[in-house]
Amino acid sequence: MEKLKKHISVLLTIIMTLSLAFSYKINVYAADTQYKNEDKAKKLNDLGLYKGISESSFNPDLGSQLTREQGIIMILRLLAIEKEAEALTDEETDTILNAFIDEKEVDTSFRKAVAYAIKNNLIKGDGISINPKGSLIGKQYATIILRNLGFSDSEFSYDTACTFLADKKGCTEEEASLLNDKVLIRDDMAGLSFDSLTALGKDGSKLIDKLIAAKPELKGKAESIGLIGSGILHQAHRQHQHQVQLQVHQQIQRVPPEAVHITIRALQYQLLLLLLM
Repeated sequence: MEKLKKHISVLLTIIMTLSLAFSYKINVYAADTQYKNEDKAKKLNDLGLYKGISESSFNPDLGSQLTREQGIIMILRLLAIEKEAEALTDEETDTILNAFIDEKEVDTSFRKAVAYAIKNNLIKGDGISINPKGSLIGKQYATIILRNLGFSDSEFSYDTACTFLADKKGCTEEEASLLNDKVLIRDDMAGLSFDSLTALGKDGSKLIDKLIAAKPELKGKAESIGLIGSGILHQAHRQHQHQVQLQVHQQIQRVPPEAVHITIRALQYQLLLLLLM
Protein backbone atom coordinates (compact mmCIF):
# COMPACT_ATOMS: atom_id res chain seq x y z
CA MET A 1 0.00 0.00 0.00
CA GLU A 2 2.84 2.39 0.90
CA LYS A 3 4.51 1.62 -2.43
CA LEU A 4 1.25 2.41 -4.26
CA LYS A 5 0.93 5.75 -2.44
CA LYS A 6 4.49 6.62 -3.41
CA HIS A 7 3.76 5.88 -7.09
CA ILE A 8 0.61 7.99 -6.95
CA SER A 9 2.47 10.84 -5.24
CA VAL A 10 5.25 10.81 -7.89
CA LEU A 11 2.74 10.74 -10.76
CA LEU A 12 0.75 13.61 -9.26
CA THR A 13 3.92 15.68 -8.91
CA ILE A 14 4.95 15.06 -12.52
CA ILE A 15 1.46 15.82 -13.83
CA MET A 16 1.25 19.07 -11.86
CA THR A 17 4.74 20.16 -13.00
CA LEU A 18 4.00 19.49 -16.66
CA SER A 19 0.60 21.15 -16.40
CA LEU A 20 2.18 24.29 -14.92
CA ALA A 21 4.87 24.28 -17.61
CA PHE A 22 2.22 23.92 -20.33
CA SER A 23 0.21 26.73 -18.77
CA TYR A 24 3.32 28.92 -18.51
CA LYS A 25 4.11 28.28 -22.17
CA ILE A 26 0.67 29.48 -23.20
CA ASN A 27 0.83 32.54 -20.94
CA VAL A 28 4.31 33.49 -22.13
CA TYR A 29 3.23 33.09 -25.73
CA ALA A 30 0.37 35.50 -25.06
CA ALA A 31 2.75 37.92 -23.36
CA ASP A 32 5.05 37.80 -26.39
CA THR A 33 2.34 39.38 -28.50
CA GLN A 34 2.74 42.55 -26.40
CA TYR A 35 5.49 45.08 -27.05
CA LYS A 36 8.63 44.39 -25.06
CA ASN A 37 9.29 48.01 -24.02
CA GLU A 38 5.83 49.00 -22.81
CA ASP A 39 7.08 49.19 -19.23
CA LYS A 40 9.96 51.47 -20.27
CA ALA A 41 7.57 53.63 -22.29
CA LYS A 42 5.41 54.02 -19.16
CA LYS A 43 8.43 55.03 -17.09
CA LEU A 44 9.44 57.57 -19.72
CA ASN A 45 5.88 58.85 -19.62
CA ASP A 46 6.10 59.19 -15.82
CA LEU A 47 9.21 61.32 -16.32
CA GLY A 48 7.41 63.48 -18.88
CA LEU A 49 9.67 62.29 -21.69
CA TYR A 50 7.28 60.18 -23.74
CA LYS A 51 3.74 61.34 -24.36
CA GLY A 52 2.44 58.85 -26.90
CA ILE A 53 -0.52 59.98 -28.98
CA SER A 54 -2.87 61.18 -26.25
CA GLU A 55 -2.75 64.21 -23.98
CA SER A 56 -5.33 62.82 -21.54
CA SER A 57 -4.23 59.19 -21.03
CA PHE A 58 -1.25 56.91 -21.58
CA ASN A 59 -1.54 55.64 -25.15
CA PRO A 60 2.03 54.90 -26.32
CA ASP A 61 1.08 53.59 -29.78
CA LEU A 62 4.18 51.41 -29.68
CA GLY A 63 3.53 49.68 -32.98
CA SER A 64 3.70 52.83 -35.09
CA GLN A 65 6.74 53.52 -37.24
CA LEU A 66 8.91 56.35 -35.97
CA THR A 67 9.67 59.39 -38.14
CA ARG A 68 12.84 61.46 -38.07
CA GLU A 69 11.09 64.54 -36.65
CA GLN A 70 9.50 62.47 -33.88
CA GLY A 71 12.93 61.08 -32.97
CA ILE A 72 14.27 64.63 -32.70
CA ILE A 73 11.53 65.58 -30.23
CA MET A 74 12.42 62.56 -28.08
CA ILE A 75 16.10 63.51 -28.02
CA LEU A 76 15.30 67.10 -26.98
CA ARG A 77 13.22 65.76 -24.09
CA LEU A 78 15.96 63.38 -22.99
CA LEU A 79 18.36 66.33 -22.90
CA ALA A 80 15.81 68.59 -21.18
CA ILE A 81 16.26 71.23 -23.91
CA GLU A 82 12.80 71.14 -25.43
CA LYS A 83 12.04 74.57 -23.96
CA GLU A 84 15.23 75.98 -25.45
CA ALA A 85 14.02 74.83 -28.85
CA GLU A 86 10.63 76.42 -28.25
CA ALA A 87 12.40 79.71 -27.48
CA LEU A 88 13.55 80.04 -31.10
CA THR A 89 11.76 82.86 -32.88
CA ASP A 90 9.60 82.09 -35.88
CA GLU A 91 11.95 84.18 -37.99
CA GLU A 92 15.05 82.23 -36.93
CA THR A 93 13.22 78.92 -37.35
CA ASP A 94 12.20 79.81 -40.89
CA THR A 95 15.69 81.02 -41.76
CA ILE A 96 17.21 77.70 -40.69
CA LEU A 97 14.62 75.50 -42.37
CA ASN A 98 14.36 77.50 -45.57
CA ALA A 99 17.81 76.23 -46.52
CA PHE A 100 16.25 72.82 -47.22
CA ILE A 101 14.07 71.96 -50.20
CA ASP A 102 11.58 69.92 -48.13
CA GLU A 103 11.15 72.30 -45.19
CA LYS A 104 7.40 72.54 -45.90
CA GLU A 105 7.10 68.85 -45.00
CA VAL A 106 8.12 69.50 -41.39
CA ASP A 107 5.07 69.29 -39.14
CA THR A 108 4.08 72.70 -37.81
CA SER A 109 4.41 71.55 -34.20
CA PHE A 110 7.92 70.18 -34.86
CA ARG A 111 9.43 73.11 -36.81
CA LYS A 112 11.25 74.73 -33.91
CA ALA A 113 12.53 71.39 -32.61
CA VAL A 114 13.92 70.42 -36.02
CA ALA A 115 15.44 73.88 -36.55
CA TYR A 116 17.06 73.76 -33.10
CA ALA A 117 18.49 70.30 -33.77
CA ILE A 118 20.00 71.49 -37.05
CA LYS A 119 21.38 74.68 -35.51
CA ASN A 120 23.08 72.76 -32.68
CA ASN A 121 24.37 69.89 -34.84
CA LEU A 122 22.20 67.32 -33.11
CA ILE A 123 21.33 66.06 -36.56
CA LYS A 124 23.22 66.39 -39.82
CA GLY A 125 21.45 66.06 -43.11
CA ASP A 126 22.83 66.06 -46.64
CA GLY A 127 22.65 69.85 -46.83
CA ILE A 128 19.76 69.67 -49.29
CA SER A 129 16.84 67.96 -47.56
CA ILE A 130 15.68 67.12 -44.04
CA ASN A 131 13.38 64.20 -44.85
CA PRO A 132 11.30 64.84 -41.68
CA LYS A 133 8.66 62.22 -42.49
CA GLY A 134 11.26 59.62 -43.41
CA SER A 135 11.76 56.50 -41.32
CA LEU A 136 14.35 56.44 -38.55
CA ILE A 137 16.89 53.61 -38.52
CA GLY A 138 18.46 52.31 -35.33
CA LYS A 139 21.99 53.48 -36.15
CA GLN A 140 20.67 56.97 -36.94
CA TYR A 141 18.97 57.26 -33.56
CA ALA A 142 21.99 55.77 -31.79
CA THR A 143 24.25 58.29 -33.55
CA ILE A 144 22.18 61.21 -32.25
CA ILE A 145 22.32 59.77 -28.73
CA LEU A 146 26.08 59.22 -28.91
CA ARG A 147 26.68 62.80 -30.06
CA ASN A 148 24.79 63.98 -27.01
CA LEU A 149 26.85 61.69 -24.80
CA GLY A 150 29.87 63.71 -25.91
CA PHE A 151 31.26 61.47 -28.65
CA SER A 152 32.29 62.97 -31.97
CA ASP A 153 31.48 61.22 -35.24
CA SER A 154 35.16 60.34 -35.62
CA GLU A 155 35.10 58.27 -32.40
CA PHE A 156 32.65 55.65 -33.64
CA SER A 157 31.44 54.21 -36.90
CA TYR A 158 27.99 55.27 -38.07
CA ASP A 159 27.48 51.80 -39.57
CA THR A 160 27.87 50.17 -36.13
CA ALA A 161 26.53 52.98 -33.94
CA CYS A 162 24.23 50.68 -31.94
CA THR A 163 27.17 48.40 -31.11
CA PHE A 164 29.13 51.39 -29.79
CA LEU A 165 26.08 52.47 -27.79
CA ALA A 166 25.84 48.95 -26.33
CA ASP A 167 29.48 49.25 -25.24
CA LYS A 168 28.44 52.36 -23.31
CA LYS A 169 25.54 50.47 -21.70
CA GLY A 170 22.90 52.25 -23.80
CA CYS A 171 21.42 48.93 -24.93
CA THR A 172 22.30 45.24 -24.88
CA GLU A 173 24.49 43.59 -27.51
CA GLU A 174 21.48 41.58 -28.65
CA GLU A 175 19.42 44.77 -29.10
CA ALA A 176 22.32 46.43 -30.93
CA SER A 177 22.43 43.60 -33.43
CA LEU A 178 18.67 43.63 -33.87
CA LEU A 179 18.11 47.40 -34.10
CA ASN A 180 21.19 48.79 -35.87
CA ASP A 181 19.77 48.51 -39.40
CA LYS A 182 16.10 48.21 -38.45
CA VAL A 183 13.45 50.80 -39.23
CA LEU A 184 12.40 51.78 -35.72
CA ILE A 185 8.91 51.67 -34.32
CA ARG A 186 7.96 53.56 -31.18
CA ASP A 187 8.55 50.46 -29.07
CA ASP A 188 12.19 50.34 -30.20
CA MET A 189 12.63 54.03 -29.51
CA ALA A 190 11.20 53.66 -26.00
CA GLY A 191 13.70 50.92 -25.19
CA LEU A 192 16.72 52.75 -26.61
CA SER A 193 15.70 56.04 -25.02
CA PHE A 194 15.15 54.61 -21.55
CA ASP A 195 18.37 52.57 -21.53
CA SER A 196 20.36 55.51 -22.90
CA LEU A 197 19.46 57.57 -19.85
CA THR A 198 22.04 55.54 -17.91
CA ALA A 199 24.57 55.10 -20.72
CA LEU A 200 28.09 56.30 -19.98
CA GLY A 201 29.07 59.52 -21.72
CA LYS A 202 32.58 60.40 -22.83
CA ASP A 203 33.20 62.26 -19.56
CA GLY A 204 31.63 59.51 -17.46
CA SER A 205 28.36 61.38 -16.95
CA LYS A 206 24.91 60.10 -17.86
CA LEU A 207 21.93 61.68 -19.59
CA ILE A 208 19.83 61.08 -16.47
CA ASP A 209 22.26 63.23 -14.47
CA LYS A 210 21.87 66.09 -16.94
CA LEU A 211 18.10 65.65 -16.96
CA ILE A 212 17.88 65.85 -13.16
CA ALA A 213 20.24 68.84 -13.08
CA ALA A 214 17.84 70.62 -15.41
CA LYS A 215 14.73 69.29 -13.67
CA PRO A 216 15.50 68.54 -9.98
CA GLU A 217 11.85 67.68 -9.35
CA LEU A 218 12.39 64.43 -11.29
CA LYS A 219 15.01 63.07 -8.86
CA GLY A 220 12.59 61.16 -6.62
CA LYS A 221 10.76 59.62 -9.56
CA ALA A 222 14.04 58.68 -11.27
CA GLU A 223 15.15 56.84 -8.14
CA SER A 224 11.82 55.07 -7.72
CA ILE A 225 11.99 53.62 -11.23
CA GLY A 226 15.59 52.47 -10.89
CA LEU A 227 17.59 55.11 -12.75
CA ILE A 228 19.62 56.53 -9.86
CA GLY A 229 20.55 55.80 -6.24
CA SER A 230 19.22 52.73 -4.45
CA GLY A 231 16.70 52.24 -7.23
CA ILE A 232 19.52 51.01 -9.48
CA LEU A 233 19.88 47.84 -7.38
CA HIS A 234 16.17 47.11 -7.61
CA GLN A 235 16.29 47.70 -11.36
CA ALA A 236 19.25 45.31 -11.71
CA HIS A 237 17.36 42.68 -9.70
CA ARG A 238 14.31 43.05 -11.95
CA GLN A 239 16.51 42.75 -15.04
CA HIS A 240 18.07 39.55 -13.63
CA GLN A 241 14.62 38.10 -12.97
CA HIS A 242 13.61 38.99 -16.52
CA GLN A 243 16.69 37.20 -17.93
CA VAL A 244 15.89 34.08 -15.90
CA GLN A 245 12.30 34.13 -17.17
CA LEU A 246 13.54 34.47 -20.74
CA GLN A 247 15.87 31.46 -20.30
CA VAL A 248 13.01 29.36 -18.90
CA HIS A 249 10.81 30.54 -21.71
CA GLN A 250 13.38 29.54 -24.33
CA GLN A 251 13.68 26.05 -22.83
CA ILE A 252 9.93 25.58 -22.73
CA GLN A 253 9.50 26.88 -26.28
CA ARG A 254 11.58 23.96 -27.55
CA VAL A 255 8.94 21.50 -26.37
CA PRO A 256 5.93 21.18 -28.72
CA PRO A 257 2.64 21.82 -26.84
CA GLU A 258 1.21 18.62 -28.29
CA ALA A 259 4.03 16.56 -26.74
CA VAL A 260 3.41 18.04 -23.30
CA HIS A 261 -0.34 17.50 -23.63
CA ILE A 262 0.05 13.85 -24.72
CA THR A 263 2.49 13.17 -21.87
CA ILE A 264 0.09 14.62 -19.32
CA ARG A 265 -2.79 12.50 -20.64
CA ALA A 266 -0.64 9.35 -20.53
CA LEU A 267 0.37 10.01 -16.94
CA GLN A 268 -3.22 10.72 -15.97
CA TYR A 269 -4.20 7.35 -17.48
CA GLN A 270 -1.48 5.58 -15.47
CA LEU A 271 -2.65 7.35 -12.34
CA LEU A 272 -6.22 6.19 -12.98
CA LEU A 273 -5.05 2.58 -13.35
CA LEU A 274 -3.19 2.79 -10.05
CA LEU A 275 -6.23 4.18 -8.28
CA LEU A 276 -8.37 1.33 -9.62
CA MET A 277 -5.98 -1.35 -8.36
